[in-house]
Amino acid sequence: MLTPQEYLKKEGIKLEDFKKTALSKINKKNRELLDKLREHENKREGILNFYNILYSLVGDSWYYPERDLREKYLTTCKELLPPRGIVVDFGCGLGLDCTYFTLTREDLFVIGVDMSPVAARKAKSRAKRYGLKNIDTLVADFDHLPFQDESIDTGFSADSLFEYLFEVSEEYVLKRMGNVAKVLKKEGKLIIGKAGNPSEIIEYFGNSIGNYAKKIGMKEKFSTEFSYRSIEDGKPTKEYFTLVGLEKE
Repeated sequence: MLTPQEYLKKEGIKLEDFKKTALSKINKKNRELLDKLREHENKREGILNFYNILYSLVGDSWYYPERDLREKYLTTCKELLPPRGIVVDFGCGLGLDCTYFTLTREDLFVIGVDMSPVAARKAKSRAKRYGLKNIDTLVADFDHLPFQDESIDTGFSADSLFEYLFEVSEEYVLKRMGNVAKVLKKEGKLIIGKAGNPSEIIEYFGNSIGNYAKKIGMKEKFSTEFSYRSIEDGKPTKEYFTLVGLEKE
């Protein structure tokens, strides 16, 4: 069984300067286009087009420069996989995480979900390289999840559930979380990862993830914060990531 360290090395994931690697592949014209899409009047259309274009322009590992973060995240999540059943990676991007979950536990069925058809296609290709059969990728967003109620054992969402918001409001955040909670089985688990420390999350969203969870019938089982090494503008930096485990009541 591949360890997270072995897997990331195999996938070519390194500790790199994001601006000097992935962003350097995007020419000025396309950068201007992406900037315009960020400010698009129709948030849903703008965000979707932004990621479709971005995923088309850069390589399969463009947003994984924080090698240290991915290693810590996968090491932690590996221990949180359920004993059996269906696992969903909500906002799977290019499939790095959900492919590793599948490699780790071939007795599970893992589904990667992303709103970008380009990302979902590349995630499917990543899993295919390993010859995996117990994984699928679907195109969907948090507003329209393609699952029956109470059908999922465990969900993971790393920097997705609280990102790419079509509307920044408590009502909309609760709607997205509620949609996920609805498809989880009774006592199903949801593991949410978010860049930043807990106080930064509260400052931005006006509430903690745990308090949001209470409003949709879930309870916080754990909350942990860890630091990781990153590189910005050629200089080493220290960043923070928060992981919160929720359980459906």
